[in-house]
Parts: sequence; C-alpha cells; structure tokens
Amino acid sequence: MLSLAWLIGAVSVGGFPGPDRQVASPDGARAIIWEAPLSGDPEFTHHLVLEDRGTGRRTPLMPFFRNVRVEWAPSGRHLAVTCRCGSDFSDVMLFDAERPSKGMSVTKELQRRVGRLEVLSNHHAYVESIGWLDDGALRVRLWGYGEVSPGGVEREYVFELVGKARLVRTRDTLPSSK
Repeated sequence: MLSLAWLIGAVSVGGFPGPDRQVASPDGARAIIWEAPLSGDPEFTHHLVLEDRGTGRRTPLMPFFRNVRVEWAPSGRHLAVTCRCGSDFSDVMLFDAERPSKGMSVTKELQRRVGRLEVLSNHHAYVESIGWLDDGALRVRLWGYGEVSPGGVEREYVFELVGKARLVRTRDTLPSSK
C-alpha cells in the first residue's frame, strides 16, 4: 500500500531545465519557478524563484548553470535543491520557504556536524538529496571516485534540519558500469 507521504512527494519533485517550468509545493501555497537564461547571457545562467501563490510575491532563490532537482518536504515549508553544478561535483541547498534568502549548503553543514568527509577529496564528488523522510529529515547520498577512492565510495546520511546527521549506509566500491 502506498503511503500518503509518498504520493505527496511524487507530485512535489521536479527537475530543471525540463518540460515543466514550475514545481508546486504539496499544499499548493508555493511554487518553484525555473527562469531560463536570458538571450545573450554568456554564462547561460538559469534561475530558481520561489513564488507565493497567495500573494504572487516572487523571491529569487539561486542561480545555476547546468541542472537541478527540486524536492519539497511533505508540509511544503522546506525545499531541497540538488544542484549538479559541474560534471565532477554536486551539492544540495536547503531552503526554508518562510525565510528563503537563508539557504544552507548540506555539504558544508554535514562536514560541520560529522567532521571531514573523505569522499569529497576525490576529483569526482557528489552530494545528492534522495528524498525526505518527513518534514525534518532528508536522506542525502554522498558518492565519488578519484585519487582518494579509485574504486569509488558511497555514504548515505539522514540529515536532520535541526540536530544531527546519522550515517545509515556505506559502500567502499561503486558498482561497475559494465
């Protein structure tokens, strides 16, 4: 049987650029709007904007250059944005829709909470959101390969918005691409 939280999450996830230009919060009160780069922009900068559907107020969230994946928490108050910032790295930004100008880098905060993350020393190092457990906890996957971990390494954490980060899964080699 499917849980209601899973169904809500399924309609509150999206990626940009893509066929859709917005992702509504589960309660429909807000939406993340994707703004395509302006013509003539030499850096080809995309933008994410938070729209309050009640007032029509728009607040800039963040620029990005490649692509992002947006995931609303079940209540629609918090938002996780995985930014695939380059071919060799990604990060997750967390936003509180009630105070959107204060985004938090999950990578930096995770290192503050648990200490040095060796996976990030690799040439290819990725931090990705893999889903909300509830309104206060996000599952985060770190993986990478390179000089430090030639065969690859993967870690999964439960990242609480307030409190701790718990390591819940570890793998010291990545599956081969064969």
